[in-house]
Amino acid sequence: MAYCTASDVREITEISSDDMDDSTLEAIIATATVQLNSDINLIIREERADYIDVYRQNKIDGSNTVYYVQDSYNYYLGDYDNDGGVDTSDMEVYLYDSSAKTRTAATVASINASTGAITLNAAPATTTSKVTITYARAPLDESTPHTAIKEACKALSASLAYMKLRAEDYQKLNLGDFGVTSYTGGQTTNRPFNIFKQYYDELVDRILSRDIIKSGDIEGLPFLPPIQDD
Repeated sequence: MAYCTASDVREITEISSDDMDDSTLEAIIATATVQLNSDINLIIREERADYIDVYRQNKIDGSNTVYYVQDSYNYYLGDYDNDGGVDTSDMEVYLYDSSAKTRTAATVASINASTGAITLNAAPATTTSKVTITYARAPLDESTPHTAIKEACKALSASLAYMKLRAEDYQKLNLGDFGVTSYTGGQTTNRPFNIFKQYYDELVDRILSRDIIKSGDIEGLPFLPPIQDD
């Protein structure tokens, strides 16, 4: 799974398969996904599944298998393992014994990224003192993903791809994490990697503010200026 594909990136760039093959572009997308998640998600570690309201009681009664994260009405379950999707592998659930000193990993059967519900394979025993959940809290839906998430993935991937293609303009280019230093090619403001990075930064700001009308709309997204690759 991924927030965007090689074809998506090619659609907004002038990067052809002759310039860069799909496998290289997919590796860049994977790097962009990690960076995007780092910029917009908050990692919540071992949050206790306590009572929230009458609909999300998080009971430990020997029969309940569904537990909700605390901000489940305001945020989404996000991509914790950075694979560009949201599924059971993005949740870590632990059950503590009556002494609250020994913990056991619970098996997650399913999740609902929109409601923040996590269904366990088996109900915790009544002797369980607490249930904790480790997960990524996301401002927008990453499981679909939301249009703004996809656009941000495309923009950052495009920027990194152009940086790789223009490596000769740099004294040093670390292709492991695409870190760049000592640019020697002159003016940078109108170069594709810079334009796409600025677009990405604007998208991240909009995502974090959640100033997006509704899932699936492009309304409210910043405008990507024309790309002139000189």
